[in-house]
Amino acid sequence: MLDVHSRSVIDMLDNTYFDLGKIGKGYEHQVKIVYGDIDQVLLAIENILSLIPEHLSLYGNYPNPFNPSTTIRYGLPEPRKVRMTVVNIKGQEIAELINDWRDMGRHEVIWNGKDQLGRSAASGIYFTILSDGETVRSHKVMFIK
Repeated sequence: MLDVHSRSVIDMLDNTYFDLGKIGKGYEHQVKIVYGDIDQVLLAIENILSLIPEHLSLYGNYPNPFNPSTTIRYGLPEPRKVRMTVVNIKGQEIAELINDWRDMGRHEVIWNGKDQLGRSAASGIYFTILSDGETVRSHKVMFIK
């Protein structure tokens, strides 16, 4: 059995009691039961864990440069509240893309090149800023009209 949240493996044949720790509200505590011969089990566990980032991650965007929109990819090692904004080269906030709880795993958000008021941003260099309240990640984005 794989406890996805703690990334720990429990041998169900050797244990009769399984402590999954504190389970938070809002998101299910994910466990995966994997069976088969040991090589199959180890490969399956490795594949499952490879889909979950170990740290708050901002993978960048595509296309870059972009017009009229770009997809920004990011990853969360556990459910958490995140905020993603777009700032200009002066550090002024242009748009807020996310300000909410997200589940663990890899995610995407689309920025349509517009500011908070729905106006098209000027061509230039921008930065996406991803924060979970403890860690901040940033990535350069180029918007070309």
